[in-house]
Amino acid sequence: PMIPVPDAMRIALREVASSLLREIDHDEPKTFTETVSLEHALHRSSAEIIQAPISIPVVDTSIMDGFCIRYADYLSAQSGDEFKVIGYSVAGDASMRNEGEAHDASNSFEAMYVTTGAVLPAGFDSVIPIEKVTFKEGSRESNNDVLESIRNGHAGCISIDKGKVALAEKQWVRKAGSDLKAGAVLLHEGQTICSAQIALLAQTGIFSVLVRRKTIVGVLSTGDELIGERNIQSGTWNKVGKIYDANRPAIMSLVQNFGALVVDLGQASDTIESLEEKLSVGLSSCDIVVTSGGVSMGELDLIENVLVQKLHATVKFGRIHMKPGKPTTFLTIENFGSKNLTKFVLSLPGNPVSAMVCSHLFIYPILNLINRGVKRHETVNEIVDGTPVHPEIDVVLNDDLKLDRERPEYHRVKLKWDVGRSIFVATSTGMQRSSCLMSMNGATALVCLPRATDDKNICKAGEKHLALLISNSFKDIVEPQIVKHSRHMLRHSILTKRKKIKVPLKIGLVLRKTVGSPEEHIERVQSILDTVEIVFVDSVLHQERLSQILLEKTKGIDVLIIISNEGFRDSNKLAAFIDSCLHKRSDALALQMRQGAASECGLAALFEVIVGTINQTLVCSVPEEGLVGALGKIRGRVMFHAVMITQGKPYRHK
Repeated sequence: PMIPVPDAMRIALREVASSLLREIDHDEPKTFTETVSLEHALHRSSAEIIQAPISIPVVDTSIMDGFCIRYADYLSAQSGDEFKVIGYSVAGDASMRNEGEAHDASNSFEAMYVTTGAVLPAGFDSVIPIEKVTFKEGSRESNNDVLESIRNGHAGCISIDKGKVALAEKQWVRKAGSDLKAGAVLLHEGQTICSAQIALLAQTGIFSVLVRRKTIVGVLSTGDELIGERNIQSGTWNKVGKIYDANRPAIMSLVQNFGALVVDLGQASDTIESLEEKLSVGLSSCDIVVTSGGVSMGELDLIENVLVQKLHATVKFGRIHMKPGKPTTFLTIENFGSKNLTKFVLSLPGNPVSAMVCSHLFIYPILNLINRGVKRHETVNEIVDGTPVHPEIDVVLNDDLKLDRERPEYHRVKLKWDVGRSIFVATSTGMQRSSCLMSMNGATALVCLPRATDDKNICKAGEKHLALLISNSFKDIVEPQIVKHSRHMLRHSILTKRKKIKVPLKIGLVLRKTVGSPEEHIERVQSILDTVEIVFVDSVLHQERLSQILLEKTKGIDVLIIISNEGFRDSNKLAAFIDSCLHKRSDALALQMRQGAASECGLAALFEVIVGTINQTLVCSVPEEGLVGALGKIRGRVMFHAVMITQGKPYRHK
């Protein structure tokens, strides 16, 4: 069965978040840091909070070229009174008195010449621009070459016509710390560094910054039909039946644009040996490997088999309810290499448009999560909910768009702002076939179109629809949504789009050796099922305690869900024990849940799912891997109906 795009995105993000949390617990975070100079800091993710070490300006400075005076003198002086110029202060130099003239203590009206940015001399508090005063040097009156005259020892004086010049206290003075106070946060941890922040760091004397290491993404093309640059240079190819490799350059450029470090893994032929060799090399040197081709249902679509059977990968999802990109597959490999890290593989379809669209939908959020980083106190759900996905806007269609009867579509469009209607108008890029790269040429957004129904098979021009922005031009003016607030993530998800039922079911949870915390599993179960109330959660290691729960805590609740994460042998023992405690089995429900678990995680199909009744309570035992798919299969009225039958209550189908 196919799963909706939002659910697939959540599964991938949960896997990445769980992996990062495990690595933090082992003090081996994948996103280890490095220090870079400011010239290499643009678009990098900060790994620390940086506060301003100094205030800007550090001291009071002049905003204008002119003369600084004491405001009290200005108030005391009569119009035309002279202020003796006793020195000067220029930007970059300490203030000084004019050594050519002795200071006359009897003259209380004094001034000093200052340039823009100059330190305001002690005792002076206001500045009057040079064009507002008259400078006198002996019998000569001129505002030209004032600084040169003072430097040459020819002190003069200024006069202020108070009838024409109004001065406020501290006017034209940039006070210390008025632009930036010491201790102000310049960069938050996980923030992407922009040009303005680089300027702020330099302004405060910080010339290097601690950033997260770039995620290393390897890109591999597969297929005997591909022609690469090396084939052309060596002359070892025949054009008949061959195509040029567009996927690898496209995906590599997208990944680089998303902020990752790209590794070119080249091309693999359609043989198990070639695929295993190329994938092994990529997994050894990269955090994520992205492949294109070889994930459909043909005899030569070998990617999944090689990853699962040869490299011990686990399939997290394998078919997505979307157009284009249905075969997209996401896998994880646990405990890889000497450091026992988790590696991720995203296998994209071979058609270039499918590969590019799915790169936007999946790689971009995954890299955002890794760059954001995780903290020990966060739950997986909190991390996922806070991950930035694509910027979203409402658009008006400029064309009639035909809907697909099987799958919702991500239709490529060009956007243009309509001033009169104050909204973006979306124009289709033309034929949307997954092999037609011209549909990506100039595309600035993906319009989310629903699947066709009997009542509606065309979206009419003028209709308003949600669009995901994929152009950097628009991403600069529209902030990415986080998962929690994303309308796209809520639209088609089986985890969030539910019919409400009037009577909440009382649920008990039992956890055995699970990776997630009790709080995470409460959140997961509540997000999957219809209106429910979690009445208790118990972590159980020993069979005696589980036996006690099955006998005592199944009274007064509607459903008991046992979630386990054990090896095959222990899992079989657990299944046999729970089966022996059941008063009645429900094999039909168990089969449905097992199929749902397998759709989320291929290996989950190998574990027993046990469903039955104890004390008029429905009991379900499911593997942690595959929980979303298993519960998704019986959510809503299916589970409610099963509970009513278990309790012997009348229930009328609607």
